Amino acid sequence: MRTKSFGSRRITVGVHSEGRREIMENPGDEGNLVQEAEILKAFSIVAGVRCEGRRLTLMPRLPWLWDTMECVDWPVTDADGRTHRIRFTVRHERWLRRCTVELEGIGRFEGTDIRFGPFPRLQNNPKGYETELIGNASWIWVRGIKGDKRTITVEL
Repeated sequence: MRTKSFGSRRITVGVHSEGRREIMENPGDEGNLVQEAEILKAFSIVAGVRCEGRRLTLMPRLPWLWDTMECVDWPVTDADGRTHRIRFTVRHERWLRRCTVELEGIGRFEGTDIRFGPFPRLQNNPKGYETELIGNASWIWVRGIKGDKRTITVEL
């Protein structure tokens, strides 16, 4: 770390060298709300949780190299302004064309809808799933899930 002076201003900067990579650092900037908001937005998009009225919808979007995601005590605010905590695990076994979601804490909602995928585009729908085709991918919906703790598996 070293301090550089620019007129009356002093700025502390550092460089971490590790092999071919160098990472610039500005201590104190990592807590800036702009940087924190970007991380939270990315987490929210990947988790894909929303509540409309008293109905919970899960549309997880796992990055291609991820097989599993677990969210513990995820806050969900309903139409009455009450915050509920849910727990869910998504396991997407792409090589088996199977996706499993384990849910806990969803009993306070009127129902839960889950979108599974993406799967390769379906030419036919042998199991009678409700599908949504987007580009060259198929997404499968399971709607109206009730109960406080459930495990749902979709397999093509």
